[in-house]
Amino acid sequence: MKFKSVVFTCLILIAVMARTSFGVAEGQPLPEVSITDIADGSLLNLSDYRGKVLLIDFWASWCEPCAKSFPFFEALYEAYRVQGLEVVAVSLDFESSDVEQFLTDHEVSFTIGWDPKGQLANVFKVPGMPTSYLVGRDGVVKIIHKGFSHSDKKHIEQHILDLLGL
Repeated sequence: MKFKSVVFTCLILIAVMARTSFGVAEGQPLPEVSITDIADGSLLNLSDYRGKVLLIDFWASWCEPCAKSFPFFEALYEAYRVQGLEVVAVSLDFESSDVEQFLTDHEVSFTIGWDPKGQLANVFKVPGMPTSYLVGRDGVVKIIHKGFSHSDKKHIEQHILDLLGL
């Protein structure tokens, strides 16, 4: 009897560890996490965006597809922010000067977070860059999109339109 109890406990522990090691998944609520706003050093709580459609994009200055995605995300933000779209792009660069140079070359009006130690990226278990998480108004992750190419644009925009109810 004692052996069965130990085995059962071990199986539950393995299941819990496996679930947490996968990070954020589609269908899961957005975790209660914060990120530093590169503009003023304040903390941004991602839960403050509840009620909005939120696109969280993990990127780095050295990432070519990231540079290609920025003008597209800016166009989406400008087109749909009045309807409730918010964009938070999270840089994983170690140096703030790299982030600042990238933003000089790729000006945007959406929020830029900075995660130089990769803490938020670790919570999400970001598989590569860029990776975007599209979160519904209910705070649940609806879509995880890895990479970026021109052919992704229609797909991403359609998901945003669906979540905005447009």
